[in-house]
Amino acid sequence: MTDATVEPVEPEEAPEEAGVRQSVPELLAELVEDGHAWLDAELAVFHAEARRRLIIAGIGIGLMTLAATMLAGTLIALLVGAMFALGPVIGPGWATVIIIVLALTLSAAFAQAGRIQLRKLTRKQLP
Repeated sequence: MTDATVEPVEPEEAPEEAGVRQSVPELLAELVEDGHAWLDAELAVFHAEARRRLIIAGIGIGLMTLAATMLAGTLIALLVGAMFALGPVIGPGWATVIIIVLALTLSAAFAQAGRIQLRKLTRKQLP
């Protein structure tokens, strides 16, 4: 072990101890400056958080768009496959008509269900 000694550190004198007193206007000016600094810091934190959330939202929206595009392609392949499967049984023309009517009926049902859900947002809630 070494014989190291630690010397106590003298605290700096506060303005009152040094004989310097600030006036009330000076204290208020310092308070306003501190308030501005605090607001600037809070605004910077808010901007950083908003930017982080927007980046995450952008990535999520992009991935959801990709998933929707792939789902649309899969649905088209399914409909074309159904037409090819029905073609030898009832003929290609009737297979096309049946698949189109089925797809339009399902689309209308889904659109109606979505409209009902969105309408819930615009209706006034009863107490």
